[in-house]
Amino acid sequence: MRTGLIAAQARTATGDLRAELLLVGRSVLGWQVALLRDLGAERIICLCDNAAGEVLRLQHEVEASGAAFHALKGFAALPALVRAEDELIILADGVLPDVALVRAVAGTNPSPETQAKVEALHKGVACLPVDHPLTGAFPDDFERIDAARCWAGVLVMRGAPVQQLSDFPADADAVSVLLRLALQSGTPCRDLGTSVLAPQSLLLADSAQAVAAHQTAMLAAVTSPPDWRAPTQALAAVLVRRLAARGYGLGHGPAITTGAALAVMLAGAAAAAWGAPAIGLAVTAIGTFAAQLSGGFTDLAQRLHLGAAADHRACSAKRARRRAGAGGGGVGLGGSADIAGAIGGSRRPARSMRGDRGVAACRFAAAHRPRLN
Repeated sequence: MRTGLIAAQARTATGDLRAELLLVGRSVLGWQVALLRDLGAERIICLCDNAAGEVLRLQHEVEASGAAFHALKGFAALPALVRAEDELIILADGVLPDVALVRAVAGTNPSPETQAKVEALHKGVACLPVDHPLTGAFPDDFERIDAARCWAGVLVMRGAPVQQLSDFPADADAVSVLLRLALQSGTPCRDLGTSVLAPQSLLLADSAQAVAAHQTAMLAAVTSPPDWRAPTQALAAVLVRRLAARGYGLGHGPAITTGAALAVMLAGAAAAAWGAPAIGLAVTAIGTFAAQLSGGFTDLAQRLHLGAAADHRACSAKRARRRAGAGGGGVGLGGSADIAGAIGGSRRPARSMRGDRGVAACRFAAAHRPRLN
């Protein structure tokens, strides 16, 4: 079984849990959970001081998809949950890597095509050079491994060393101990190259300001500058990005705006049919703008792979029901589009358009409005 281990214990200077800081409308802990699940984790274990709030919400979300979620106040139960033959993926508290960093450690590309669930991950300890800005600024978070390297907050290891945790006192740092046990058992170090160490490739959510700066870079990486030759399309793109930066619209935004666009367009058609073509055109233009907002939210969610995570949960639940019906026993989570790709992102060229869609829709409505005798 592939198991993910995360933590929600470290706090910022202002007393907020790092794991609960919001990044594009989703908590840092939520991004970590989504990353682990898309890497094929069938069980998520979260070390926390209190199994409430965001931890409890994520527990319900993960369990509803057919996976297992354990919120532990200590590490005493870890040896019983992680078997020797299991694969264990560890993400440090408040650390969020991008897809390039995960690939550098695990040696795989989790996607629907590669089916990361059935591929064995490469074992490894992600390492930063000791002179990296993050290691110098946060030595307690990026633990020193040797004279030249520090841990980068990502670890893929065998489950066997977890059994040794029972030999350590209850107040020990479980993640730090597992890091040392992994190194002692021969888990190789994976030095991250220059291309992997781009500023947006690794987030340490030590403050709301750091998360906000990462969010800005994240959105810039997956969006293109608006083309004001198509005014309403450009305005919709700007509005979508600003709303997304405040955490709005990427959850139910596409569905809400699609429904609103359909309702408004029907109202415009009705107004034109009842002898008010000018009002119908105006209402249709508003509906078209709502449709552009819907398309913008959907496109951004896909680039951030938020929609893919939802599809992943649905597919996982179907897979679990299918296996249960066949007497298969275990629940398997297939690899879906990589949520970690959201952290690094990839800029796609804007689609070429002739004219403004809003203006085109208005012209179409005017040309096809019913004639009244």
